[in-house]
Amino acid sequence: LIARTSVVAKGITWGSGDPYNNAPYHLFDLLNPRISSTGAADLKGFGCVEIELGTLRAAPVQPVAYSYPGNHRTGVLASQSAQELPMTPAQTVGLGTKATGPNLFVYFDGPWSNGSRAQILSASLTSAHGSVPLRWLDNTTSDLLAPTGAILVPLSRLRTRTTYHVQVTG
Repeated sequence: LIARTSVVAKGITWGSGDPYNNAPYHLFDLLNPRISSTGAADLKGFGCVEIELGTLRAAPVQPVAYSYPGNHRTGVLASQSAQELPMTPAQTVGLGTKATGPNLFVYFDGPWSNGSRAQILSASLTSAHGSVPLRWLDNTTSDLLAPTGAILVPLSRLRTRTTYHVQVTG
């Protein structure tokens, strides 16, 4: 029963930082804006984070969007070779196992129930050098995304020391 509200992983440790940074589906669940509380443990290479969703605070009255990495964030890696089971977001959208730009998350919250459907209608990633093609998945196209939002996957690595702007319509 706990697995329904948990993020579970094998072969991890918190000793060297967040073990979920390169596991986009797991991290997407862990950053859900409706989480009220969490508890975590790791033992002998197994990790578990139990999640309690949105029962302790009211949902926003007006729609709001959150992103990861957040606005004006610096130091974001230019590429990512995610490792996730059963597959990565890049594999889910048909890009195979090659390195892509970093997985970008968008969450929508508002006066609806947690896990409501959010369909992304358009998304763009641009810089002074032009646009970077994107593919994405949301919880209308993937059963692996429970929170209301999407994972955007840039088709190529990003340029270092470059400011990017993301725009999403859903």
